[in-house]
Formats: sequence, structure tokens, C-alpha cells
Amino acid sequence: MTKSIRVLTVFVFAFILTSCANNPNQNRYSSQNTANNINNYHAVPQANPVLDGLLQKANQGDVTAQNKLGVMYADGKGVAKNATEAEKWFRLAANQGDAAAQTNLGAMEESKQNNTEAMSWYSKSAKQGYALGQTNLAKMYLDKKNYTEAAKWFRKSADQGYADAQIMLGGMYFEGHGVKKDYVTAYKFFSLAAAKGNKKAEEAMVLLQNKMTKSQLEIVCDLKENALVTIFSSRNMGPTPCNMLAIEKDVHKVVDETVEKEKRKH
Repeated sequence: MTKSIRVLTVFVFAFILTSCANNPNQNRYSSQNTANNINNYHAVPQANPVLDGLLQKANQGDVTAQNKLGVMYADGKGVAKNATEAEKWFRLAANQGDAAAQTNLGAMEESKQNNTEAMSWYSKSAKQGYALGQTNLAKMYLDKKNYTEAAKWFRKSADQGYADAQIMLGGMYFEGHGVKKDYVTAYKFFSLAAAKGNKKAEEAMVLLQNKMTKSQLEIVCDLKENALVTIFSSRNMGPTPCNMLAIEKDVHKVVDETVEKEKRKH
């Protein structure tokens, strides 16, 4: 399955989630930092004290410097883009066990469709607890329709607060892929991502609220993770279903109190 259609065949919420999963280079590189598509250009040395300092440290085996150099060559920041140089420095750091470099090297291998190598490097990074490596590994399992493993690694990343993993895990709970279908849990993870400013998660929350039963709404409206009420209020977007539920409860309370008062009169 190609990257461009990976989510479209998985989630009903595909049009919301594709921006998180359908670009093989999106959010895949870390310095911690992201890189765009890598092109093969010959590096042209430039007078750059920062680069010179990094090169000195990298040549001495400093993994942080090696990974940063890899990102610079992958991004073309401070140097001309050069995939060969980027891979060289990522690999040097990755072989020393640096989780960020392992994720970056995995992304380079994935961009070349060397999926076995990519999964191997993502797995090394993920097992060290690196959130981006866990998310990238989960997306590759998603490609293979191994939903159980995908959900497992999305959860590990989501539990560290990584918004991309949170919205993807929410989608899996919405569909029941790799986990038991659960709208309340799906809503929780969408809300966690929305609280970090993820617009797709906000849209998912709105749509999901409209699919929920009243009892499910009562649960999610009391969640401390519920970001939607704050978001709607800050943007003057009108009442959410949670607002309407609260109003309905208030109305019922007033009616019940009025009826009780009338009973006491007789």
C-alpha cells in the first residue's frame, strides 16, 4: 500500500487523519527537529563556525553532533542538501544507539522503500521509548494492517503526549482496529491532541460528539481531558453538545424543583 492512501482504506475518519499519516516524510525526522524531502545534491562547504564546531564534535564520536549534522544535510540548513552525507551521520549516531538518529535513519530507509530496514531502525528507537520512533513504527504496522501492533506503539507514544500518535490512536478506537471500539476513549485521545492545537483532532471531536449516545456524551463532557468546550469558547464558535447537555440538565433540574415545590403546596 502506498503512503498516499495508507489511512484512506483504514478509517472512516480518513479525511481528518490523512494529514497525520499519508506523507512518508512528514514528522519523521528529529534532531529533535523535522526535515523535508531529501534530495541528492553535492555538499558545498561553507564558512560556518557552528558547522565547524559540529564537525569537530561529530568526528570525535559525539552522537548529538552527528545527528544534528544529519538533519542539517537532510534539511539543507547551513549546508547544501545531501542525502548521502545525511545518511552517513545518521548511521554513525544510530550505530552508537542514539534513538533520534535511529528514527531519522529509519525515515531515510523508508523514503527509499527499504521497509525492512526502516522497521528495524524504528523498532530500535521505539524500544528505547522514543515517541517519534514509536509513532513511525506504528504507522508502518498500520500499512501492513497489523492493527494490534500499530495500536500498541501508538499508545506508547500517545502516553508520552505525542499529538500525532494521540489522534491516530483515537481513530483506531473509533474504528475498533487493534482495540475494542470505544467512542469515549477515542474522544479522550482526540481531545488530548486538540488541546495541543491539532485542528484535525478538533474536527474529529465535533463529528464524534454527533455520533455519541446521550450516556456517552455525559461521560466525555465530564472528562478533564475535554478540550472542546475551551476551544469553542475561545473562538466564539457557539455551544458544543456538552454545553447543550449542561443546559438540558439545568432545565430538568428547574422543572423538577418546580414540581417538588408544587407538591409541597398541596
